[in-house]
Amino acid sequence: MRTILSQFSEEFCHSIRPLLSPLERATTNLASLQDKGLSREILAQMREVQHQFEVLVNKVEDQEAFVLIFGPLKSGKSTLMNALAAAYVSEVSSLPAYPCMVYVTHAEERAFVLTRYDGRSETFTDSATLQLHMQRAHVDLARAIREAEERGEEFDPALHFTEAIRRVDVKMPAGDLEQSSAVLVDTPGLYSRMKFGYDRMTREFRNTASSAIFVVKSDNLFLEQVFEEFGQLLDLFSRIFLVINVDSSKMDLGPMGDLIPSVEQKDPLRIVEAFENFSMSAPLKAAADDRRLRIYPIDLQRAALERLKSEEEDPSQIASEREASFAAFQGELADFLNSTDYLVAFIHDSLRRSETLMGELSSVLGQPAIVDMSRQLADLRNEEKHAEGMRVTLEKLGKFEWSQAFGELRDRLGEETREKSKELAKRAEKNMDAGLERWFKTNASLQSLNEDDLLPELTNYRDELAGFVQATLAQEAAGPAAGIRVPRGIESMLREVGLPLDEFARHAIDATGAGDNIEDPSSLLSSADIPVRKRFWDWILFRSRTSIRHKLLGPSERPSIRISVSDKGARLGGPAKEAMKRSIDRAKGGLLARWNEAVEEGYLSSYTRVLSTDVRERLATKAQEVSQRLEALKGEIAEVAERCERIDELSSACKRAGEKVAGLRGAYHTIDDKLREEEEVELLPVERQAAEEPEPKPSATPLNPEG
Repeated sequence: MRTILSQFSEEFCHSIRPLLSPLERATTNLASLQDKGLSREILAQMREVQHQFEVLVNKVEDQEAFVLIFGPLKSGKSTLMNALAAAYVSEVSSLPAYPCMVYVTHAEERAFVLTRYDGRSETFTDSATLQLHMQRAHVDLARAIREAEERGEEFDPALHFTEAIRRVDVKMPAGDLEQSSAVLVDTPGLYSRMKFGYDRMTREFRNTASSAIFVVKSDNLFLEQVFEEFGQLLDLFSRIFLVINVDSSKMDLGPMGDLIPSVEQKDPLRIVEAFENFSMSAPLKAAADDRRLRIYPIDLQRAALERLKSEEEDPSQIASEREASFAAFQGELADFLNSTDYLVAFIHDSLRRSETLMGELSSVLGQPAIVDMSRQLADLRNEEKHAEGMRVTLEKLGKFEWSQAFGELRDRLGEETREKSKELAKRAEKNMDAGLERWFKTNASLQSLNEDDLLPELTNYRDELAGFVQATLAQEAAGPAAGIRVPRGIESMLREVGLPLDEFARHAIDATGAGDNIEDPSSLLSSADIPVRKRFWDWILFRSRTSIRHKLLGPSERPSIRISVSDKGARLGGPAKEAMKRSIDRAKGGLLARWNEAVEEGYLSSYTRVLSTDVRERLATKAQEVSQRLEALKGEIAEVAERCERIDELSSACKRAGEKVAGLRGAYHTIDDKLREEEEVELLPVERQAAEEPEPKPSATPLNPEG
């Protein structure tokens, strides 16, 4: 059987161990996403599956026989572990109610390894340091529980406090455990109220073992609630040992008022009989009849004391009836752990557990948050491709010579401006001529002619021309190409990068104006430009025409003297009127020409400058944004690609492991029949001999009698 077990262990680990590295890499990679929105539940599930796979592989590889010990608090579980290991393990197995699993195995050197929910582990070499560390862990755990309750959440250490301790591995010299390859597993109190998920941890772990020990004090044996969940143990384990912890030193009050030995001391089997006859439920009774449930009344304290003493004394000198009871239990436990039944259960349980864990792993990998990672990678790569295209497009746009694009607009606007200026100039000239005619018929001054008749016409001309140019430019800019001639490809590329020309045009029109290029109109007529007639006395007194003009019109800088109609006729007349018209035309022509150019160039240059500047600045900003996004995308793609690679690697490893486990199940599905056939052949001579020889008296034996 050991050969078959070794062969199965090798094949099983060869099938499952290649899954552990991809699982560890994927879990570590996903842990980096915890602060990026990844569900805590998913990470907790991955860590749990990883932990359970590691436990399972180590168990099968070391061919360890897990013996789970259950029972109410203070029932004697730790004392039983002392007795089974023949070593003092209570100092660590009975930790102060911290809800974690405690594994006790043989090792040459003492060591205590704490494993947390986040996978971190710490090793201690003395129990005092361990106890101090556990006390601090209690405080931290209690605080985390209170904080979760204050938030209205049901506390789960895998989600809310991954620093919590999930198991303690106790390694110490314990020869009996070495001989049997047994691992004693102390569980939290079975019926203690654990409101933060440790009960689930305990229940899931039961599937990794085939035998369990249920410890109950004799005082609690007849309490119905003690066995409320015992039926679940019957469904999970091939063999259950019910150890009734009796007190062999207990005394009762006798009829004469003296103390007499209690039933527990005189005949503990009567307690078992009473339990079987009056309190045992039907499922327990059926299990006992099938010999799946074995009941032993044992004084655990006395048995542990004698087992510890046996390390220093000759076992034959301390053998007793009480020790024989424990030895019988120990011997049957050892026989079961070395039996065909256990080997078959070990193989089938290991295969079943691996299939369950792979199903859980597949379920986690099938969750939307994991599946969507491939879609996220595809989306990121599409975005990178799009951003790279935008980068190339922006480079092309940056090289485009925008000044060339305004040539056609300049020609159209110039032509329309010239046509409009002719219209406005003709009207202004007509109005100014009419103003001059009116002036000769009034007593108004030359200054009044300039300010009231001539300059308003010029101002109107300027304002109307500027308004026309601005309106025409705005109309041109309202088109999809902003009124400028650009190649169709350039316009399309601008829209591709999200920078349509019409958006720039609106801003450019709002910021457009002729500005300081349009000079303010000044006086068109100067007194020096007006010829005056000399009268008789002017000749006699040698008056110059300058002095005559000064006296008639006023100072040249402010010709504000009112002139009568008769004086205008006598002093000025027709020649002066014609001269004034010629002077007005000369001044007006030069001014309007300058205005036409200033209005046309001012608005167009402003529009060109603002639009070109906006486009260049936005293109530069966009190019910088795209470059930064491309750089960020490279990091994101590398990160998500690695994550997807880890998930794909894990999925493939899980699939391969599943196929190999399916092959093992096919190869070992009839192993129980083969082993029983071999067992019958091997045991037949022994059975005949046993029938002829008297049954030997039980004696203290280790867990593995063969050792």
